[in-house]
Amino acid sequence: MKNTIKHLISSEIGSKQRELIETAARLFFKHGFKRVTVEEICKTATVSKVTFYRYFSGKDALIEYITRLLGDKFVAEFAEIIDSDSSIKRKFDDIAILKQNFAANLGSELRESIFRSPAVKEYTGEIEKQMMQKFESLMQREQAQGNINPDVDIEKAMAFISRLNQLLSDDSFRGIYRDLNEMIVQVNELLVMGLKSRDLS
Repeated sequence: MKNTIKHLISSEIGSKQRELIETAARLFFKHGFKRVTVEEICKTATVSKVTFYRYFSGKDALIEYITRLLGDKFVAEFAEIIDSDSSIKRKFDDIAILKQNFAANLGSELRESIFRSPAVKEYTGEIEKQMMQKFESLMQREQAQGNINPDVDIEKAMAFISRLNQLLSDDSFRGIYRDLNEMIVQVNELLVMGLKSRDLS
């Protein structure tokens, strides 16, 4: 994840600001958000604190910037899966893998730290809403095409999937599976086969 940061920074960003962002990302991923100080970021990046505060009001503003870079990339990849020609089962698998990899790459400490920031929580809430809207549109299209059981209430299914996403983030739930792949296969098999259109006569 940290290796992708440099590729996500706009080419219009100056070299000193870029160095601050890349350095902070490296340190946050390695040590966690709480342990890293502005002083350490500046020292490692060989940039003065005066310059740091010219670009960012503090460490929270910097982690918000990094989160937005990663979040925007995540949303683009999510949209690419939704718009692909893959089967609904493949889309469910790919989305689950994308979300789990994103969370795993952040690491639990960094993930918990950044989501304490009100600005980050507001941003992630916005993108979660966008993704759920895209996913609901996908479900409606698939149902209209006869790929989802017509008896399934899409609105209620979305409420269930939203709760399921929370469950998948629970360490005690993930612990009952051997690995990430087994969890995704098993959960999606249960979910997709429950949604799948079929002849019951």
